[in-house]
Amino acid sequence: MRAIVFDRYGDANVLHIGEVDSPPLVDGAIRIRVRATAVNRADLLQREGHYPPPPGASPILGLECAGEVAEIAKGVTGWRTGDRVMALSQEVVMRKRWWWTPVRPCEFRRR
Repeated sequence: MRAIVFDRYGDANVLHIGEVDSPPLVDGAIRIRVRATAVNRADLLQREGHYPPPPGASPILGLECAGEVAEIAKGVTGWRTGDRVMALSQEVVMRKRWWWTPVRPCEFRRR
């Protein structure tokens, strides 16, 4: 999948589009077809080398996205393929076409 990546710390010039492996869809998660994403302060600090990702988390920038449910893993209820969704998570990989996230209760999860 395509993602915005960086090979060294620095300013915006270190960012480029690259190919990375798609994360596996694990039980209790959904895969999201990303339609919109954003850069936030944590992403900028990570790019500069001031905010490392937590142990085991992806080094790819991004915590937020919006799109549609593309795939649903075992153990997930209350979602259908095609549902519109937004997500914010430390465990996700973004800036790409596909994304997965663990499903947790959310008061505003459907529109």
